[in-house]
Amino acid sequence: MDDMDDMDDMETSPLRDHPERFAAWHACVARQLDAGRSAADLQDDEYRSWAYEVYCQHGEIPEAAFADHLHLRQLRLSERALKCLADRDLRSGGPGEAPEPYAESPGEQFPTGLVNVGDERIGSFLWQEIVADVGRGGQAHVAEARGKLWPVCPEHGRGLHAAATGGRAGWWCLATDHLVAWVLDPDPAPDPSAPDHLLR
Repeated sequence: MDDMDDMDDMETSPLRDHPERFAAWHACVARQLDAGRSAADLQDDEYRSWAYEVYCQHGEIPEAAFADHLHLRQLRLSERALKCLADRDLRSGGPGEAPEPYAESPGEQFPTGLVNVGDERIGSFLWQEIVADVGRGGQAHVAEARGKLWPVCPEHGRGLHAAATGGRAGWWCLATDHLVAWVLDPDPAPDPSAPDHLLR
């Protein structure tokens, strides 16, 4: 089955006409997995759209199977963000040689799996939050591998802090709490309806 077949199957799924069944199923699996989730993520439109597509494609899968989808999404988005960050900032002293994300599959200790970039644990399933986490992971890698402070505020000479504020991940200078740059610009935000294996 090719990529277009994947998209066609999602658009024609008979489950798409039953949002109330999705809501009931999702409430059940979310309760089982909430130890590995941010409560705010569960209410976000990006996450809800993605979860609905998983439901339409796979039906009322058990929580363990849904956890595998959550983990794969987090891993693929982390890889995507890390590659974009490295490609953009390699020329300016950024993490061009950043490590591969470290991942552990879902299990008893981590119900929705574990994804780390450097020493930074990826704590969300939302694109902009992941971009910020990956930015901090890349920043720590530069400091450890090169002994270099990166990125730096051109006005104050201080290291910047990556945070997703106002719906987009940016590099912030805490000297006067001002935005210096977007972590990714342009921002290759993924289509939330895309299958997880197409996200990279």
